[in-house]
Amino acid sequence: MARIESLALLEVSLSGTCSSHRACGSKPSRRGQIAHSQLGARILTTQKQGYGPRASAADDAIDVATGVLIGSRQAYAEQPSVRYLLKHRRLAAAFTQFMSEAELGRLPSSTSLSEELITSLCAEQRYSEARQVYAILELCGGQQLRYNTYQALLKACLTTNDIEGAISIFRDLQAGNMNPNKVTYCGLISGLGKQRRKGSRYVELAYELWIELQNSSKGGSQLDSAALRTGMKACVDIGKMEEAEQVLKIALENNIAGAKDVRNYNILLKGYAMNGNKRAQIDAVMDRMHAAQIKPSRVTYNILVDSHARAGQVVEAVSWMTAAKESGMELDAFSYTSLIKGCVKVGDMHGATTILEDMRTARIKPTYITFSTLIDGHARKGDLTTAREMLQTMISAGEKPSAVTYNSLLRGYAQNSDTDALPQALQLLDDMQQQGVAPAVDTFNTLMSAAMSAGHGNVAIDLYERMLNAELRPDGVTFTILLQAHASLGEVSEAVTAFESLSRDPNAAMDIRAYNAMVNAFSMAGDMGAAENMLVKACEFATRVGLPPPVEAFGAVVTGYARLKLVAPAVQTVRRFNAAGGTPDVQMLDILVDLCVRTGEFKIAMQAVRSMELIGAAVDKEKYRTLVVNRMEYLAAAEAKAQKRRKSYYSSSSNHGGGVREKNGVQGGGKDSRPADKNEYLERFKFWLGLPNRYYDDDSE
Repeated sequence: MARIESLALLEVSLSGTCSSHRACGSKPSRRGQIAHSQLGARILTTQKQGYGPRASAADDAIDVATGVLIGSRQAYAEQPSVRYLLKHRRLAAAFTQFMSEAELGRLPSSTSLSEELITSLCAEQRYSEARQVYAILELCGGQQLRYNTYQALLKACLTTNDIEGAISIFRDLQAGNMNPNKVTYCGLISGLGKQRRKGSRYVELAYELWIELQNSSKGGSQLDSAALRTGMKACVDIGKMEEAEQVLKIALENNIAGAKDVRNYNILLKGYAMNGNKRAQIDAVMDRMHAAQIKPSRVTYNILVDSHARAGQVVEAVSWMTAAKESGMELDAFSYTSLIKGCVKVGDMHGATTILEDMRTARIKPTYITFSTLIDGHARKGDLTTAREMLQTMISAGEKPSAVTYNSLLRGYAQNSDTDALPQALQLLDDMQQQGVAPAVDTFNTLMSAAMSAGHGNVAIDLYERMLNAELRPDGVTFTILLQAHASLGEVSEAVTAFESLSRDPNAAMDIRAYNAMVNAFSMAGDMGAAENMLVKACEFATRVGLPPPVEAFGAVVTGYARLKLVAPAVQTVRRFNAAGGTPDVQMLDILVDLCVRTGEFKIAMQAVRSMELIGAAVDKEKYRTLVVNRMEYLAAAEAKAQKRRKSYYSSSSNHGGGVREKNGVQGGGKDSRPADKNEYLERFKFWLGLPNRYYDDDSE
């Protein structure tokens, strides 16, 4: 039967029970019914859109699940059973037999047999196959598994960096009315904490799980020091230093074994270093360690070296390395790499190269992080040739480049304003994949951002599609750039879809930039009603997360009104921003001045210029002189045309016996029809700009 015909048949069969359930006369669980519904939707999507790359082990199970529901019924009596193969430790054959029987709708009636297969596969580190077995069980009824089986699957996902799978299995465990123990909680929290990529919310989820664990153990007093350290790190990763301090206090007050472990204090030191490099707090932690007679470890010194290096304080970083040597500590690659980071921070690439030579002299092998840091430094300075040479040195030294390494090079191309920079960056992506280095989400985010900077929204969208084909999950940064790309092409509905996708994704971090981009999308399209509504939501979000009023969003609305030459609402938007506690930036005020000059509202233009001077901004008088001169030339040309039309009209009227009295050379008898106050502020503005003006002319003359 053709594939499409099979899928159509499967769509019909989804309304009933799967073959394994029909055989025993039972119905699938509620979770199984949901799985069937999701499978049906997935297959219908596949049928409409063609066959894309597989995103997970669950996708691999779809073909098998198809066979479970509509497979042929040929006999397999001559084949050894899964139980027999497991008993005789023929694991590969057992997995193959399980999949073959599943295709025929013959899943094991005993849950324990499926669990034995899963745990055996996990024990042999055949994690992908274990996930496929689990996915089939979920798609065909969601059998209730034992706690240890879930634990094995969770560990398998974390080992293979399948974070989404780990989260899903953890929630399945909870859905089965099982309470995760501290080992399970801590394993997942630690795994999430390692995913620090910008645009994801894994560290936030790690913190939420820690709070769950803490609340279930009397505030943490029933946990051991290892679990408390996990909690401290979860708090530190999200910047909640007071809570991290409180966790350590609980350990000390309850005399929990290991409370005075140097690792606890290292977590605090790193937290203060990463969250603002707070020197007073770092010194205080060191004083507490000294008072408690806790000896600093090599990690302690590395944190101190790294904290100064990140701040560009190379001299102070070197002093801590000296202190480490004097205390008998052996320095490692991390120590030297931190110093190299410090040199890169201040743009001293000669110093960074010297430290690399010192590192080799000390017979400490540079790591891929060391080389990646040097490549990043050269790329940031625009020296892409040296960066490429360092990449070759890295490969020659036996260090395999990672996605982080290539990302540094890509950022260099992204910052390059040359017209061929973007094509070279795209070629580097191809080279990266040919070298067997899988691009990361950050890789595509960097390229998408570069495409937008070059004004190629269509290329950014193509890169997004390529990212999906690489089976990578978009994060908050991805969605934000994507909606910016659609907005730049005038595709507002597609931008809205991207924003909604970001809003619905529980693991993509929404931030104010997405709201700013959405306000700008509506503004660029001239839909000021929608822009104003999104501005309200942006302000609400900013308040919720403790941010000031979003200047980019207000600026986008001002720009939208400026495009439409609507002065009053543009001015009102600036005033609303100011009333909300915001300080207009130079760009917002510059747009307002430009609008007012183009529309002749010189009084407001003068007020905006004064505001720019008050915030200490350098005012580009030459630009405004050009604007005013162009405005005056436009008005003069318009007045000349009007005079010509009037003369023609009056001449015609006179020839027909009519006539209109002229006074002072102006038909109709009167002064310049422009309001006097506008003329006054125009002259004042010209005076301020150093243009010829009549600001001090005496009207009586």
